[in-house]
Amino acid sequence: MLTVLAIAVVGFKVIEEDWSWMDAAYMSVITMSTVGFEEVRPLSELGRVFSMVIIITGVGAFAYTFATLGEQLISGQLVSNLRQRGTVAMLRRLRGHHIVVGYGNTGSAVAAQLRSVQGARVVVIETDASLVRDASEDGCTAIHGDAGQDEVLEQAGIAKAASLVCAASPDSVTLMTVLTARVMAPDLTIVARATLPDSAPKLLRAGATKVVSMHDIAARRMLDEILGGIGSREMVESAIEVEGRRLPVATGEVGVVEGGPFADKAIGASGVLSTGTADVLAIRRRATSEIVDAHDDLILEPGDVLILVGSPSHVDDSVAALTRAQE
Repeated sequence: MLTVLAIAVVGFKVIEEDWSWMDAAYMSVITMSTVGFEEVRPLSELGRVFSMVIIITGVGAFAYTFATLGEQLISGQLVSNLRQRGTVAMLRRLRGHHIVVGYGNTGSAVAAQLRSVQGARVVVIETDASLVRDASEDGCTAIHGDAGQDEVLEQAGIAKAASLVCAASPDSVTLMTVLTARVMAPDLTIVARATLPDSAPKLLRAGATKVVSMHDIAARRMLDEILGGIGSREMVESAIEVEGRRLPVATGEVGVVEGGPFADKAIGASGVLSTGTADVLAIRRRATSEIVDAHDDLILEPGDVLILVGSPSHVDDSVAALTRAQE
């Protein structure tokens, strides 16, 4: 519409040489809008022909523009487009944010934890428009698109992100997302959820830093309930700063099996300390759920839980070794 208006103004000025720019602009507007005012000055023959051309093209452009604006206002698309432009501008300024792919039950919980615990900025990528709206209402920066596409991950600022969490469904979508993200950001921390048992090794080969298997978590939780915490390999990781370096620290838990090699023995004589490379920090008593400090003379009772501390690899190895020793 603006292009037609500009052509009309220049055309009237050139054809009607004695007209001012204001006369040309005024004539162009009343011609395109068909308000029916009289001509500012008598038109020449060529000027009338030019006016007919402007009426045909200008009225069409005028009507199309306002019809489109009206449709978008009624449907809410205009507001959505403006919000999307604001999102793009905000994403250009983001650094050190977290990308969450999929805003279902898992993805929304992860995003909420990141925002509440760390106060981090979270960018959500979702293909479902209703979930995109939910993410925006929850305070996340939301993008409507497929995370398996390069341009969508670029829009999410993957090159400047701190991590990517993929909680999409099905696992084939997660696999494509992980593969694409790893190619675009070789050093990015990528955590992926696997809903099928055989998906975990595929996701690791595709480039996931860590894979959370829903079946494994459910199985471990059920075993914990049945066996009193035996083989619990859920670790809580953090970091400590030593001489300017941040060192990872993790804790893990292993239950004491009734009739096993550690039950009814003192910690020092049971062999617990020599079985793993992590330190036994404390004991959670089965009878009272009280946590007590570990020392060599403390008698381990069936159902007690050993709380281990050390580097993540040492804790993981120790949990596995102590679990095998009691099988």
